[in-house]
Amino acid sequence: MQSCLRFSAFLLAALVFFGGPARAATLPAPADSYAADVALDVGSTHLPGTVRHDRGRELRTIDTNYGRQTFLVRPDRGRAWLLQAGFGVALEVELNAPELGVDLNRLYRIEATPRGRETIAGLPVTRYRLAGEVVKNSRFEGDVWATDSGILVKIDGTATDAGRAQPVRMLLANIKRGPQDPNLFEVPANMNVMKVDGAMREMLRGLGR
Repeated sequence: MQSCLRFSAFLLAALVFFGGPARAATLPAPADSYAADVALDVGSTHLPGTVRHDRGRELRTIDTNYGRQTFLVRPDRGRAWLLQAGFGVALEVELNAPELGVDLNRLYRIEATPRGRETIAGLPVTRYRLAGEVVKNSRFEGDVWATDSGILVKIDGTATDAGRAQPVRMLLANIKRGPQDPNLFEVPANMNVMKVDGAMREMLRGLGR
């Protein structure tokens, strides 16, 4: 169980989510379905993986020093789960939980200024400049390349959380648009759901130090 919690503390700090509401002068809302490879860098940590996405719902894998980890993200339910198949456990957190650390889903809330059209990974995208507070004591400043249907193809900027700044870069590759199996976006029935709150939250914070 201690190993399970250590995985959680590390990964929740680097997790990147997609999907979320958009308002005027913000990034396009996620309205597409696709599968892709992901190259994510948070600070000096490189986290390659994959993503299966359906209009905000997402199943993401991340390769870490602890092995491959799997996340399920449901903005429509306000929840995310770290799926620990080896333990038969799904660790559940709210999307606005502090343990999420760098949460690029929040980029959809920041005012976005278009900077022109480009082509990345074979897709036409608009380059946007973002700078603002995503939640209290958490800011992002940088560029985001997004399709008109809300696919965030590339991110290059700096995230600041509680005064700590670190570079954040993300790039999608091998993007394949098309319907995704809806069962991918549900917690497997054979997993026990464990909510991360109260004493569990304090334990995870301690392990992440």
